[in-house]
Amino acid sequence: MTQESGGLIAINVDGLLSFLFAFVFPGTTLYLILVGVTAITLFIVEARKKILGVHVVVFLLIWSFALFFAYIHTGQILFFENVADFSFVVFGAVVGNLIHRLFDARETVSKQYEQLNESHIELSQAHQQLTQYSLQLEQLTLIRERNRIAREIHNTVGHKMTALLIQLELTKELMNRDEKK
Repeated sequence: MTQESGGLIAINVDGLLSFLFAFVFPGTTLYLILVGVTAITLFIVEARKKILGVHVVVFLLIWSFALFFAYIHTGQILFFENVADFSFVVFGAVVGNLIHRLFDARETVSKQYEQLNESHIELSQAHQQLTQYSLQLEQLTLIRERNRIAREIHNTVGHKMTALLIQLELTKELMNRDEKK
């Protein structure tokens, strides 16, 4: 038996014991207050609509039987007291359902917070990697620019210097020839 089914069995036993007061004290409707508390517990613990629907039907059947039993033993049905106490049962079911939704929402927020933290850590790591890649790219760009400038200097200035040296040598040769003449 799972903990969930054990809890549901305990709630059912509590509900039946609460209804037992209707048959022990048929002239009162206070048993519905106890059933209302049980309804709060049921709707906090259980979310499956089929099971809740079965409990509602069983509640209405037992309540009808309790009303009939009270009418047989007292000759009257306490209409306003039953309506007031029944409204407490409905209120208990609504409150239990809201508390159940609150727990679900809290659990969802907790999971989303964990996912957000994990995403933040992954994003921080990606940011660090991007920063490293950016620095490497900056250094690589600097090296490429230096190489381009060096190539340009080599190709233009180097060739011009060579041509200038050749022209100077030629000029020197021509001057030497002119002096010999």
